[in-house]
Parts: sequence; structure tokens; C-alpha cells
Amino acid sequence: MFLFSRSSFCGISFLWLAAFGLLSGGVDGMAGDGGPMPSDGAARGPRDARWLKVTSPTVEYENDQSAGGRLFAQAVPDMTRYVHDIARRVGRMLYHDPAEVPAFERLTLRIFKFDGIAWKSGEPPHITVAVSTDYLLRYHEGGGDVAEEVRGILYHEMTHAYQHAEGMSSFAVEGIADVVRHRAGYIPNHFREPGGHWSDGYKTTAFFFAWIQEERGFDDFTYVLNQSAHPKNRGFWSWEDTITNATCHSVHTLWDEYQSWLSERP
Repeated sequence: MFLFSRSSFCGISFLWLAAFGLLSGGVDGMAGDGGPMPSDGAARGPRDARWLKVTSPTVEYENDQSAGGRLFAQAVPDMTRYVHDIARRVGRMLYHDPAEVPAFERLTLRIFKFDGIAWKSGEPPHITVAVSTDYLLRYHEGGGDVAEEVRGILYHEMTHAYQHAEGMSSFAVEGIADVVRHRAGYIPNHFREPGGHWSDGYKTTAFFFAWIQEERGFDDFTYVLNQSAHPKNRGFWSWEDTITNATCHSVHTLWDEYQSWLSERP
């Protein structure tokens, strides 16, 4: 049996997704965070055990031990436990059921000097994520909270490790990664501002997606958006079709509503 939020009845594509088994649910299939995971990592029932199995990659950790590398190590004293905690929360934001989660078995986490902030490469079963030690050092010297920034970065990059992206605009891919980071509490609302375009990616797109889910009431939006880029879709993806099928409203209409909503905020 499929359980959908009201958003899931919009558009024929959801019948198509269900026919291909890309939408799942049930009495314990939940949207959003999908319910709490045991904080101690212990499986407390068959369903928890299944979630633990698919969100517990082996972690290979490389740190250049530079000043920025030492800041990372201070922020993350227990690497495997830290990564698994984030992986489990990301998994339950993106998926309803453990059976849907890609077979991501091994993570190589590299902490070293390079231009930029962070990147992800590879596909399941082996993913590599890198974080720049230069960036962490600059962030620290600017007075930033490195521990909080590291956690936010890893929420973003671990979303890339688990999400679907077949045919999806790269700006939407980045928007999903940042909406997960936001929903986890690591992009505060004070970063939200009017203007831009829904396809700008990162925070601009993420806050738009979050508004659709949280303010417009389409509770399954992140889940459905992720499923729209499932490999079985064979790359047939567009902003207009995806947003319309998820909400019964065009992306243009929703963006205009969102901008009006922002302008009314204090």
C-alpha cells in the first residue's frame, strides 16, 4: 500500500513512479526525518536494524594534520560514529524505507589543502568526500564555529552521497543537498533573503524547496523531488514538470508566491 501526502496526488507522473516502485510507504513509511534514530546507534527493532545496515558505510579517514586539519580533528573526535549519525539522518530525510537507499558501502573522507570548500566524487558503493583545510583555517580565523560548519558541510556532502541525480539540473542537486543541511539545522533562516532565481542552486534553491515543504504543506516534497531523479527515470527531468507534478502548481507560480511571502517577513 502507498501512503502519500496531498502533494503526491498531483500529476500523472506519480502514478508512473508508483508503477515503477519509486514511491514507497506504509504504516511506518514516514516523510521528512522518518522518525528518530536511536542516538546510541543501537538497533531497537527490525526496521531500525535495516536503517543501520544501509547507513553505516565503512569510513576511511585521511587528514593532512595541517592547522586546518587539526581543527577538523578537534571538531570530530569519533569519525565513524560522527559520519554514521549524519548518514542515518540524511537517509531518513531522503527516503521512506531502507530498501530504497542506494548501496553506499565505503566512504573515503579526505581532509587536505585545496581551493574551495568541499567536494564529493564517485558513486555507490564507494564515495569520496573531501574538505579543505585551508577553508577551515580561514573560517576559524574569521571567528566562525568550525564544529558547526564541519557538520553542515558533511550534511551537504553526505546528501550528495545518498541522493538520486539522474538527469537532474545540477542546481537542483545542490538545492537538495542544502535543503537537507537546512532541515538538519545547519543553514539558519537568517541566511534566507528575497531575490535571485529558483535555479540558482545552494541556499537560494534550498530555501525555496524548504518553503514548498514547510509553508505550503507539501510534506513529501524532498522525498518526491529526490525520487524524480531516480535512475529508472532515464534522465527525463525538468524543473517545470517536476515541480508541477509534485505540487499541482507551476514553478513560476510558486516562486512568485515565495517571493511575496519573503517580502512580508520581518
